Amino acid sequence: MSADLAEIEAGETRFKELFGSRETVLVAVTRSDLFEERGKAYLTKLVANLSKLEGVAEVRSLADSNFVVPPHLVGLLVSEDQKTAGIHLQLTDFGADPGGLDRFVDGLDALIDENREDGTRIAVAGIPLEKRESSRLVLRDQRIFSPLCFVVLGVVLLFVTRHLAGMLLPLAFAGITILWTLGLYALSGRTLNMITSLLPPVIMTLSASTTIHLYMEWRHGEETGKVERVVGALRKLFVPCFFASGTTMIGFLSLLLSDTPAVRSFGLFAALGVAVAFVIGLGGMAAILSYCRVPEEEHHREGFVGRKLVRLLGLSAELAIRHPGKVVAVTLALCVLGISGALRVESNTDLLTFLGEKSSLVKDTRYIDEHLTGTGVIELLVKRTDGEAFDGLEEFARISDFENKVRDLPHVKHALGLVDIPQVGLSGGGTSDGSLVSDDRRTLRITVAAESVGTREGEALVSAIRDAASEKLGDGFEVTQTGAFHRIVAESNRLTASQVKSFGVALVFILLSIGLVFRSLRYTALAFLPNVAPLLIAAAIMGYGGIDLSAGTSMIASVMIGIAVDDTIHFLSAFRRNYRGCGDEAIRETLRSTGLSLFATTLALSLGFWVAVFGSFQPTVYFALLSGITMWLALAFDLVVLPSCLKLACNRWEPRTT
Repeated sequence: MSADLAEIEAGETRFKELFGSRETVLVAVTRSDLFEERGKAYLTKLVANLSKLEGVAEVRSLADSNFVVPPHLVGLLVSEDQKTAGIHLQLTDFGADPGGLDRFVDGLDALIDENREDGTRIAVAGIPLEKRESSRLVLRDQRIFSPLCFVVLGVVLLFVTRHLAGMLLPLAFAGITILWTLGLYALSGRTLNMITSLLPPVIMTLSASTTIHLYMEWRHGEETGKVERVVGALRKLFVPCFFASGTTMIGFLSLLLSDTPAVRSFGLFAALGVAVAFVIGLGGMAAILSYCRVPEEEHHREGFVGRKLVRLLGLSAELAIRHPGKVVAVTLALCVLGISGALRVESNTDLLTFLGEKSSLVKDTRYIDEHLTGTGVIELLVKRTDGEAFDGLEEFARISDFENKVRDLPHVKHALGLVDIPQVGLSGGGTSDGSLVSDDRRTLRITVAAESVGTREGEALVSAIRDAASEKLGDGFEVTQTGAFHRIVAESNRLTASQVKSFGVALVFILLSIGLVFRSLRYTALAFLPNVAPLLIAAAIMGYGGIDLSAGTSMIASVMIGIAVDDTIHFLSAFRRNYRGCGDEAIRETLRSTGLSLFATTLALSLGFWVAVFGSFQPTVYFALLSGITMWLALAFDLVVLPSCLKLACNRWEPRTT
């Protein structure tokens, strides 16, 4: 754990020890007759029914004070125009009862539906509701992703192989891989979230990659015996498939360096799925094919699309052979453009945007932000640096100045601390002083309610609070920021550093793997440009397209470098087999023999990833969309730029042998 996150954990632990930690749901009720008898009766009855809901530990509302509102609670329990009332539900801990939150939300929804009437607007918001909504949408996505991915993958396999076995066998092994991976995921005690919900389509498509290579090599082999045909295919593909799977695993495992738990879980189990896919897919596919009838000669049976692809691959070979310098120069220019665009990418996590503006929960949250109070809560713990208890009027005046400064900051809707209740002091009264000051009176609590904004604006607010503390309190006080919204801001701000770290580790280990495969620094250097350039262009798409760096999009670089290098390994392996002293002929033969397989796997992988664009969460949609685009960019660079780099290298070492 990083030092920053350790500090956040310490602040959260301290807050829980001093003031407890209960999740809160806010119910807002808007009526024009809120303070008339009919409105009072309606609200009182609603509060009574809410307090009876399973999972509700405590309720705070206007009914507690017989609709007499202290000034410090305006904007918390009632809006300034006195038309919207806030009902705060503090929930029990559902940790030991996973189904408790579902029952509470179901009961809350039913109760609200029963109490809807003309002239009354009821809105609800809170992190527990966001958790429940996320879980519901994850289940919805799973019902769509898995079947749709199977259908799409099946259609692609049938199109590519033009044989029923070429579709059914990879699908069968993909299904087995999914069952193993998700079974291990469930045994670990984890539940799917908006990030790990990507596991089924990702693993399914990656599993098909290895089996597609083996099946197509088996169909186009030259051996006449059943076992000999399979052994020949394995002899050509085992090493490149092994290291291609390894580099893909490295890309996923680099996500373990992320500070976001969901990203770490995704990386770990995606890597596990790739390992399972390699063992089961390659071994099982080879075993089954060894019993199958050796296919007839098919070299001259390409369809219309196949002929067009062969022609396109021929043009790619001639372009690389005749103009390698120009190709590399254009690629370097694109890299410069990519770097320029990458510098424009900003980190921003906005949970409401992730759910989508059409969500009723998002609409309710926006409504509460506008008509009552903020739903993004930051808790401030204030203590003296000398460790003594608060007891002087002067220090309370300074804290009051600090709180007023915070209250005037952008996006802050309300702030509440002990100094807002001068008639209470440290002895209790209109509110429980235990909720605003620790028992030993050494720590004061200030609750800041901010609008639901993204972490870009949230970071500005966190920094402004820090500056206000320095300006108004000086060195004599220590202010610790904590709370759910503060954690989201802190984690989001580390995404850029986390992504750079993960990508850097993945790139180094992947390049080392290429060097290990070919035992050549020359091949390692040749692989660098065709694999980094697609990622820079993808970053430029994010930067110039205004796509923020979030939990989902932060995974793209590390994951894609592991997947993109697979094509490079297969291409270089084929080139080394085909090279017999003439680089031009080796390039032409490699593109003819390997290009179609690389196209087939890229088609299957990209369409499998693109299934997730139908998801409910914006980060996963962007991850799927950009990942698919990056795959096609990687294929284009491997079919054009990599041969150009090989041509330039051959011009220097043509007299030698590889």
